[in-house]
Amino acid sequence: MIATIEVKDLIPSIKQEWDGGNAVLITGSKGIGKTSLIRNAARELKMGLVEFNLLSELKDSFMEGICRNIEQAKGAQGTILFFDNLNKIKSESLKNLQKIVSEKAIKDFSLKSNIRIIAAGTSGIGFEERDFNITNALEELEKYFSIFQVDGNSLLSSWLKWAKNAKLHPYVLDFIENFPEYLHYTADEDNWAVPASWETASKYIRYLQKNNTPIDFIIDSVGYSHIGKPAFDSFKNYVLKIVRK
Repeated sequence: MIATIEVKDLIPSIKQEWDGGNAVLITGSKGIGKTSLIRNAARELKMGLVEFNLLSELKDSFMEGICRNIEQAKGAQGTILFFDNLNKIKSESLKNLQKIVSEKAIKDFSLKSNIRIIAAGTSGIGFEERDFNITNALEELEKYFSIFQVDGNSLLSSWLKWAKNAKLHPYVLDFIENFPEYLHYTADEDNWAVPASWETASKYIRYLQKNNTPIDFIIDSVGYSHIGKPAFDSFKNYVLKIVRK
């Protein structure tokens, strides 16, 4: 099963697939917030969370550690076993992950029914040539996972709620509320902005303000590399108008 899904429907859809005995794969653009969405799901569902970053190879020594962590991370409603950065996986690790999902076991450690498997990885914007190509491998991955492709345009309300709780800089919050099209701007592969871009921008602004840096330099420091030129130009004009009123 492969489906495009809005953020608001993600948790109930994941739970439905888990209840049906299926592992789940979440895909979407780089920086869209896939990891945060899964961590939020663990909190909302009152489940323990064990994370493994596939930047590391999924070999015997690491698998032993995963088993120990599962034993320690029991939540009221079970445990989520989360494999992040699937797009960085190596071929041997992929075989091991497929074996874990199909056998519902890590070597001799049986995964009980309340241990739910989920993975996440970048596809589309932000994908790098040397990465494992999730998009090209969907047919094969579908044998092991129910696959949800996150609709970036559905992020706004949940992201703004998170951003306010996380106390992102008011410049960033005000700009996105007024220009929501730039929260997830992927019209141009060389100039794109995603939710993680704005979190980075907020950190830069706060850091430089503490050092009494002039506002023009602060905004310029956010840079094209973090949010892309179209979003940067609009953001800079918006902030400078506020400051110079």
